[in-house]
Amino acid sequence: FDDELITSNDLWVLTSLLNTFDYAPWFSQDLVLSPDSETQQRLQVRAAIESTWPNLAVTEIPRWNPSGQVAPVDKVVTQQWLDLADRLINQPELLRSEDLVRSAWAFAWLNQAAAAIAQNRESDSQLGRQRVAAYLDQPLAPAIPASGTSSVVDTTWGGQFRRAREDVEERLYLLGLLRNAPEVIDIGQEGSDVLVQAAYTGRPEEVRSEAQSLLIARYRDNDSVAMALLEALPDAPRNASTSAFLQNYTLHILPALHSELWESEVRYAILAHILMMRSPENSQVDDAAEELAKAYAAQAKLVGPRRSAAVVSTNPGEAISVLRQRWEDHVAGVIIPPGALDTRADLMRWDAARRALARGPIQGLVVDQIRILELLAFLVTIEHPQDADRVGSLLAQTFVRRGSDDHVLDQLIEVERALAAVWRIRFKAWLEQIDREANG
Repeated sequence: FDDELITSNDLWVLTSLLNTFDYAPWFSQDLVLSPDSETQQRLQVRAAIESTWPNLAVTEIPRWNPSGQVAPVDKVVTQQWLDLADRLINQPELLRSEDLVRSAWAFAWLNQAAAAIAQNRESDSQLGRQRVAAYLDQPLAPAIPASGTSSVVDTTWGGQFRRAREDVEERLYLLGLLRNAPEVIDIGQEGSDVLVQAAYTGRPEEVRSEAQSLLIARYRDNDSVAMALLEALPDAPRNASTSAFLQNYTLHILPALHSELWESEVRYAILAHILMMRSPENSQVDDAAEELAKAYAAQAKLVGPRRSAAVVSTNPGEAISVLRQRWEDHVAGVIIPPGALDTRADLMRWDAARRALARGPIQGLVVDQIRILELLAFLVTIEHPQDADRVGSLLAQTFVRRGSDDHVLDQLIEVERALAAVWRIRFKAWLEQIDREANG
């Protein structure tokens, strides 16, 4: 304002922008400088801005709602959210794909409710909390018949094959029974496990080749076999035979054996095959995926510009892509307090590196999740620097656990759980602030 080289028109543009930004609701219309202002008017507006500008030396920045007024946290609603978060975060480990996806959407709705509380949107928060409460009443999806099951069941086959050990003729005979049966035989979980083991590591090559061929010809649409392939993958030999077999089984083109992405791409291909073999009319995975998309879309309308368009998509990847972009726009406008470390450029570089390595829509979704997690964590550490170490430790633990998760859906839930944990840190800090102010 004192620099004569900066015109009043330039300052009008700057102050007009500040007046429209959500992160500066205290910047009212009367602080916008007129484009034809003289020196005296410029000095008056500068003084008014200086007297109104928030004190960034405090350890915490007040929360603002969309209307631009200071919005204290509703203690009752926030505590209800914290109680739901504790129950959801501490739920038992899940194994089935449909249960994993349902858990993912429950966490997504929990985080939607958190975003609504942060914007003082009670009705939107209630929607998310009701969804989570309904899930907690029934965390497991009703059992449905697995794809590829048969009315002909032989749970003894696996034990017979295992006992054959080095008897090559007996093993080939048992494999022939499955191939030549008039109807596909349900060999149960033990049978699936030993058949997959034979396909990966069977000896001699004749047994391994016959097991691979049998899996492709008669058991390609069997859930138990597909899950056994996924679980046994870490012990499978990484060679041309294994890669060719898995490529023919999943119908997914795999990278070269020497590629660092080979194993992760195989995991994605098997998982995608598991999800695809479930028919739309009876698949709870499809329903849960649509619910996940709704949760992301509901979050997206709570982040970013006040007039953000509604997101309408039944695809979780599309919905979270919009949500991630709105988080990026929102955090890009955050004013960094003096002395605070601005890591936004580093976060952007890390995101670009992860995005370059992502393969397939599910991995892309997880990359968007991580981006949102890091942006939320950045925002919380700027608001509450006293919690920076807790947030940093939480992120580090999340990335370690995510790296050890074999199942992509486990990774998805891991990041959603971490998002909820960061929201929990933020809410507890707000509640502590309210209590301090109430106690003088």
